[in-house]
Amino acid sequence: MNQCRDQGSGQQGTGGKWQRYGRTYVQGVTRLKNSGILLELDSNVASWFHSNEAVRKLFTSKFYRSSSIKPRAFHIVVQFMPLMLWPERLSDLREIEETNGMDEGEVLHTRWIKPIVRHSPSQTCGHLILSFSSQVPANKALRDRLLICH
Repeated sequence: MNQCRDQGSGQQGTGGKWQRYGRTYVQGVTRLKNSGILLELDSNVASWFHSNEAVRKLFTSKFYRSSSIKPRAFHIVVQFMPLMLWPERLSDLREIEETNGMDEGEVLHTRWIKPIVRHSPSQTCGHLILSFSSQVPANKALRDRLLICH
């Protein structure tokens, strides 16, 4: 196992100094097809630290300039969705969350499976991919169904 000893295993304290909370271990590294890497950390606490924006910036500053940390997303497919929905519009995402009793930010983003420019002019619905921030709202959507008012 490799030991990660940088500031990614701490939390910012007073005066901009980093307080240590023990060591973080990398349990596994997987190279992805898109040239990215997937790090498997040893605890939920370690992954929570990397969900903090300041910690992410400090951690990625130790790597290549264009490196970034992307949060894990949980995707579901919504079939036969009216094309009136604009997946790029943040207000539409917040409306989906509000209508379904979700917390703000649980729907990370949406996109059409087939790009809008490739749809037929007479087409009225398409299939949508919804990305959630955790498995809980994704499973709830699958179990209880989603209400999308458009």
